[in-house]
Amino acid sequence: MVEEKKASLAKNTAVLYARMMVQMVVYLYTSRVIANVLGVVDWGIFDVVGGIVLVMAFLNNAMTVCSQRYLTYAIGYGDKSYFNRVFSTSLFIHILIALLLVIVGETVGLWYLCENVVVPAERYSAALIVYHCALASSAVMIATVPFNAMVIAFEKMTAFAVISIVDVFLKLFIIMSLKDVSFDRLRMYAFLLLVEMIVVRAAYIIYCHKSFALGYKMLHLHRLDKGMQDETELTSDRILFFNMLKFSGWSVFGNLSVVCNTQGINLLLNFIGGPLLNAARVIAFNVQTAITAFVSSFQTAMNPRITKHYATGDTVGMNELVMASSRISFMLVFVVALPLLLETPYILDLWLNRSLPEYAVLFTRFLIVVSVLDAIANPLTIAVSATGQIKKYHLLIGGILLLVLPAASLMMMVDKNPCLIFGVQVTFVCLAQVVRLLMCRYLFRLNLRFYLNEVVWRIAVVAVIGALFPTVLHFVLDHNACTSWIVILSSIISTSIATFFIGLKSRERQILLEKVLKKKTSI
Repeated sequence: MVEEKKASLAKNTAVLYARMMVQMVVYLYTSRVIANVLGVVDWGIFDVVGGIVLVMAFLNNAMTVCSQRYLTYAIGYGDKSYFNRVFSTSLFIHILIALLLVIVGETVGLWYLCENVVVPAERYSAALIVYHCALASSAVMIATVPFNAMVIAFEKMTAFAVISIVDVFLKLFIIMSLKDVSFDRLRMYAFLLLVEMIVVRAAYIIYCHKSFALGYKMLHLHRLDKGMQDETELTSDRILFFNMLKFSGWSVFGNLSVVCNTQGINLLLNFIGGPLLNAARVIAFNVQTAITAFVSSFQTAMNPRITKHYATGDTVGMNELVMASSRISFMLVFVVALPLLLETPYILDLWLNRSLPEYAVLFTRFLIVVSVLDAIANPLTIAVSATGQIKKYHLLIGGILLLVLPAASLMMMVDKNPCLIFGVQVTFVCLAQVVRLLMCRYLFRLNLRFYLNEVVWRIAVVAVIGALFPTVLHFVLDHNACTSWIVILSSIISTSIATFFIGLKSRERQILLEKVLKKKTSI
């Protein structure tokens, strides 16, 4: 049974990495094309206007975590009736949130766009079209999250990978088709992305209906009257509904802090420097997204296992998975992050093939550091969500990260250098990680000494040894295309060697070698 689980995990990870490679290549190419098709100003407008919707949609992120946690827990618990009630409750809540988003978006959000966002006067009508399309797209995404969460909870990673790949190729097709469009490209791009979102989410719904025999259930959320039948069933619906709302409610702090660290900062940059600073930030954000893709595939395969271990009472196994996931996540990101940090100007110029907006290089380097820290932190957050004891965790961690935006705003009153905003962000992310470890020790008895030895110490040694030689080359060699490639290749080789011999445990090295040798034999 254990071997079957390991084989399933290995298969899921391999499928997700194949998905990641395709997505990353298409995503990076798409970002390069869209910069040329829309232009820097329209690109910045699209990013900041769409960001307003994401600010309002932060509730959806909380409910997404909630849905995945409860669905995965229900699978581990093994009760089909309970699973159907969780799914129906989740779907009902998501539809309510989608309706709430539309109401708030067409009132408060629209007012903010009209009164506070810096947009050239001649592009204002186009910005309104982008806003309404982004709002509708977010509403569709929110209402259908339970279907996406179900695919991940059942670990149907092949279907998840196929739909994701179709998603990125449809986006690529949209971008390529805009080259020959004489109509306003920004407006057309926003509308076509809305249509694409509807198609992709419909694919998830159809797949779930054909694969899982869904059981929709009418929810009974009112209080019981005397003499009513099926008291236990009705009460459980009400309790489940409010438990999920309570769980997601405390998650709001964590997700609101994520918004402040992404779209809130984006709006602050717009206030300081307009769409040009937003364009620099969107370049950095696209690089961060590509880096995160290297580890998200691994974590997507690991996360359901962490929750299922807790659901079955195996807290020792859950702790082992959390530490292994944190350690390996760092090494997967670091292999990519180091060459990007050292050769950021060359890589961005090679990628975009155009002059870079001011601050694009510095913004990118800051967000690379943030992506490395987030990769280590995510498995800890998943473990906390698995326990369901998230109130104190999100109050503390979310509270710390919520301070980023006001602290950055105060910093701008002293010095208008936008790089200071990202410096503040990195500082608070580091502080949050320290507090996160202390909270995990309290919530599920994470052994901090063991974590420091098995995770922190190992990744620190990998980072120092892996970065030493390529960093020396970077500062010694003259800067040109040839030397940049020497530094990039030496970084990948150096970090890979350090990861294999220092970062991985002996058993993990053995498994990796067995997989490689098995593939060679089959070939």
